[in-house]
Amino acid sequence: MSLKAIALQTQGRVEIKGVDPITVYGLSPSDIIGLIDRNRASADKMFADVSGDKTNVLLTNPSAMAGKLFKDAPTLVADAIAVATRNPTEIEEARDLPVGLQIKLIEEILRVTAFVEGGLGELLEIVIGAMREGTSVVKQLKSVPRFQDGSPESEGK
Repeated sequence: MSLKAIALQTQGRVEIKGVDPITVYGLSPSDIIGLIDRNRASADKMFADVSGDKTNVLLTNPSAMAGKLFKDAPTLVADAIAVATRNPTEIEEARDLPVGLQIKLIEEILRVTAFVEGGLGELLEIVIGAMREGTSVVKQLKSVPRFQDGSPESEGK
C-alpha cells in the first residue's frame, strides 16, 4: 500500500446540516507532541486518569474518551480540532463551536488518528509511554532536522 493510500485512510469528514462537511485529518506524532507541549497540565491529568482506568473504558471507547477530554481539557480539545482541521491558529474559533459539533469532530479525529490495528487503546498506550519518559522525548522529536516546509528529514532523501 502506498503512503498516499494510507493518507486517504487517515482523513474523515463530519457532516453538518446546512453547511459544507468538515474534513479532519489524523494526528501525526509531531501533532500529538505539540498538543501535549501546549497543554501540559491538562495532558498530564488526562494521561494519569487513562493510566489509572482499570476498566479500560477510556482506551477502548472513543465516546468515553471524548467526554473525558471535554470535561477535563477543553483547551486541548479546541487545539486538537484546530490542528486536525489544518487550521492550527484557529483555537479560539474551535473553542466557540457548538458542543455537539465539537464532540462529532473529536470522535472522528480519534477514529482517523487511531485507524491502525490496536486502535485508540494502542495509540494512547504509546503516548502514555512517551509521557512517562518526560520531556526528553519531546526534546528528541523537536531536535529532528526538518526541511524548509517543516517536514522531518530522513536519510532516504
